[in-house]
Amino acid sequence: MNISNIALGGYHQAEKLMETAAGKIARLPLTATTPPAQSADLPTAMVELVQAQRSAEANLKVLKTADEVTRHTLDVFG
Repeated sequence: MNISNIALGGYHQAEKLMETAAGKIARLPLTATTPPAQSADLPTAMVELVQAQRSAEANLKVLKTADEVTRHTLDVFG
């Protein structure tokens, strides 16, 4: 397995985590009468969303770097 496949798999995993966290946020009842236990889930879901976003960004950076290395290698040896 090469680095691009690993990064792509990590990106897809992060994408799924983002969808899950966004779904949690969308389903939270956000009214003035929301019980504290339910409203406490919002910060947790937001943290999960940001973590997934950062993971996706990191995996995209790895993909871009792998592409640059491949292009450079082809320029040198091609």
